[in-house]
Amino acid sequence: MDRDAFAALQEDARRSELNVGSGRMAWRSWGEGHPVVLVHGAAGSWTHWAAVIPDVSTDHLVVAPDLPGYGESDAPADLDDIEALIEGLSRLVAHVGSLHGPVTLVGFSFGGIVSTLSAARTRIRRLGLMSVGGIGMPAHVADATRPRPSDEIGGARHDLERFMIAEPSRVDDLAIEFHLANVASTRFRSGKFPSSRLVAEALPSLDVELHVACSDRDAWSAPDALEPVRRVRELRPEVPITMIEGAGHWAPHEQPEQVIRWLRGVLDAQPGGAIP
Repeated sequence: MDRDAFAALQEDARRSELNVGSGRMAWRSWGEGHPVVLVHGAAGSWTHWAAVIPDVSTDHLVVAPDLPGYGESDAPADLDDIEALIEGLSRLVAHVGSLHGPVTLVGFSFGGIVSTLSAARTRIRRLGLMSVGGIGMPAHVADATRPRPSDEIGGARHDLERFMIAEPSRVDDLAIEFHLANVASTRFRSGKFPSSRLVAEALPSLDVELHVACSDRDAWSAPDALEPVRRVRELRPEVPITMIEGAGHWAPHEQPEQVIRWLRGVLDAQPGGAIP
């Protein structure tokens, strides 16, 4: 995605707010059709999904919120309590569903944890999880091989290369801009949740059609990219799992074409490209 495409996406967005108990929750929407709610990760906002929204919104209603304590949404009173985020997302999903029919809910990373726990409370069509945390994997990335630059742009580039994007050449100006804005507006403290077992404990009893995607160069899965696959398969053996190739953790930005194909498979209930 280039700056012109992002500017057009912003221009086309319908910005709304919903009172979710913890305050106002901001969300944007595009397009019309069956609704899909895309949930961002930690230290993020709706822009985590920006590169895939133009394609998917050509024939679906795409809703992209800022979770409570992120982006333009109000922060909950307790910045360590994930309950406010689960409740906020559940209310949004119910609201969108009441107007447009059952929602396909898709969560990225930490957003996958919130989405999984929200799916247990609301009626949804399907659940998609991309690079999801909460499956008992340690939240650890190998030590950096070079020191972190002290300037703002250099520091952001360093962090994106280390944690989020596999190929340094794909850390473009827009990725840096998103990252800096998202980190600056993050108030919720998500630190303990990615390495928890919240998703692992919820999935076996969750009665919903599930689709999962992982990235083959995800720093949070190193050195074994198949470890998340094994952990999900232990919980839900029937679930189709797709590997996004040549992508780090933030696959929607680094490999949007592959993520779009996966999303369309989720929306159409077609497990194309799943790992055997």
